[in-house]
Amino acid sequence: MFDIDAEQVRQDCIVDKVKALELIGFQVAELLRIKEALEKQVCELIGHDKEGQQTYLFERYKVTCKTGVNYSLNKEEFEVVGKRLPACFNPVSVVQKYELNKKIIREAYLYGSAQDKKILDSIIVAKPAKLSVVIGAAS
Repeated sequence: MFDIDAEQVRQDCIVDKVKALELIGFQVAELLRIKEALEKQVCELIGHDKEGQQTYLFERYKVTCKTGVNYSLNKEEFEVVGKRLPACFNPVSVVQKYELNKKIIREAYLYGSAQDKKILDSIIVAKPAKLSVVIGAAS
């Protein structure tokens, strides 16, 4: 009977912690929305309307406003009309990118030879990822 009580206490503790995390998540999201609105208001009041970064002094406060533009590429459209741009105005560059396939890494460590594992150890650095706990409603 003691084990059942201990298990119930453990489960109740988990539920309490999850509820607290859920509440904090909602509070953080609301605070981020408020922060973004205040930042926008400060930049508008200062008159910072240009792209870039500038620091302003107000009494004992040093306020740095950073604004910019995020660009994304419509790849399908670029494939159709991008070649018509002169090279000096073509903002797109194709780059070689190295990506690790986690599934292959796991399989290599499970089934690979000692030599394979040694090579992998020399070319891959593994470190723990940041802990993440996602709270959602149970179905």
